[in-house]
Amino acid sequence: MKVGIVGAGLAGVCLAAKLKRAGHEFTVFEKYAGPGGVWWANTYPGCEVDVPSHAYWFSFVEQSWSRLYAGQAELQAAIEGAIEHFQMSDRFRFNCRVERVEWRADVGGYTVMLANGEREEFDVVVSCVGMLDVPNLPDWEGLDSFKGPCFHTARWDHDQDLRGKRVGFVGTGSTGSQAAPAIAPDVEHLYIFQREPGWVAPKPGHDFTAEERALLERSLWRNRWERYKVQWWTNQLYKSFRIGSKANAEAHRASLEYIESAISDPEVRAAVTPDYAWGCKRTVLSSDFYPSLNRDNVTLVPKAVARVTPDGIVDTDGTERKIDVLILSTGFQAANYLSTFEVVGPSGRSLHEEWGGDPAAILGMMVPRFPNLFILYGPNTNGAGSILANIELQADVVVRRLERMRATGRSIVETEQRFLDLWKRFVDHRNNTQQGVAQKGCNNYYFAPSGRNVTQYPGSHYEYWLLTLVVPRIAFRTRSKLSRRRRRGAAVLRRPAARLGHERQMP
Repeated sequence: MKVGIVGAGLAGVCLAAKLKRAGHEFTVFEKYAGPGGVWWANTYPGCEVDVPSHAYWFSFVEQSWSRLYAGQAELQAAIEGAIEHFQMSDRFRFNCRVERVEWRADVGGYTVMLANGEREEFDVVVSCVGMLDVPNLPDWEGLDSFKGPCFHTARWDHDQDLRGKRVGFVGTGSTGSQAAPAIAPDVEHLYIFQREPGWVAPKPGHDFTAEERALLERSLWRNRWERYKVQWWTNQLYKSFRIGSKANAEAHRASLEYIESAISDPEVRAAVTPDYAWGCKRTVLSSDFYPSLNRDNVTLVPKAVARVTPDGIVDTDGTERKIDVLILSTGFQAANYLSTFEVVGPSGRSLHEEWGGDPAAILGMMVPRFPNLFILYGPNTNGAGSILANIELQADVVVRRLERMRATGRSIVETEQRFLDLWKRFVDHRNNTQQGVAQKGCNNYYFAPSGRNVTQYPGSHYEYWLLTLVVPRIAFRTRSKLSRRRRRGAAVLRRPAARLGHERQMP
């Protein structure tokens, strides 16, 4: 099968490696100048993973890590090294932005249309664009009037020297908790604007010693064991997201104790203490954020931004603070899946028209009426342990379906609406009950315009693993290009007239 992959982040590289080993032809299209996806784009100070390095990596690739939580540069180098290891650099096309993917009924495949005008045909297309790529830019009054440098953390401007500057930093999520403490020692004053506090847990990161690195580099099996231990821990952590559970109460208590021990000012402690349930939004892992609030040159502003002036920020209380540089750590359009390109199916309708603001896919991977289209890191696949482990499972599903098609000579893989309806009921019920804490009064990125939680998977990684073994066998059907009825009709038309019962001679 000839496979087109959109996106060269970790999902795209993972799938490419598995397709290479299985002997399938493929091309990876990437809009950036190199691989890595979000790790290519996000180069802000302090950028690092939130999952221990061995769990945030492929189980089938040996990698020597220098730290428990790898930094952006080390992870980027590892991604590039994996592409070289599998000798597939020639399969990647960089600076190639996909604009449209359109089904062609005559060939039973897709045409991939690039921004430069090129077109290429594929039997199967796989989206690996992820959900944390398109920045969520605010629409504050006066933002365009700001005279100083202004940029999003996902598009960090390294030409700007922040030393001695008054910096307004908006956002205290996972990115903000890394970037703000990293720049605090250099700036004259840092104003951190917090619309809503998040629950923060300490992050015990450290550099590996020479002895630890030697132990971890012994074999791939050792790396896999470390990965398994992290997965086991994250699956235990999953229990804390259940409403009313003992684990949830314990996590809540531990976070309150961390606030008490890490922040010296009682007013600041009160300002960073959430008034919603633990686990309602993504937990921030940082051992640097709270201590940075104790610095004399850092001011926490526990208010949302109301408007921006040419040289300052006005909060919702009407107080203006003069700044030289404005940095936006305002997150991503996480619930807007596949927003960077258009997919058109056999009916002529686009995928976004089909979704209507309510993205859903079976296992987060397949959508009815869009044959031969797979999605990696799609709707409702986030949150079940390390996302890399889930991505590997999804890549295995794709390869197994392609192998099935190759073995049977069938060229179409698709699913049906009834299976998607069942999947949505399953996910929604679990999200509303077992993981209903996410609906408990906070602002998070989980929800689509429809009101559904479309990003989080409400179960453990091991549960999802079992589902990837069972569900595709039932719901992802393969067939030939022509349906059985159409094949019968075509065969009838090909029969000689005498065999059709027309005995009289035709003139």
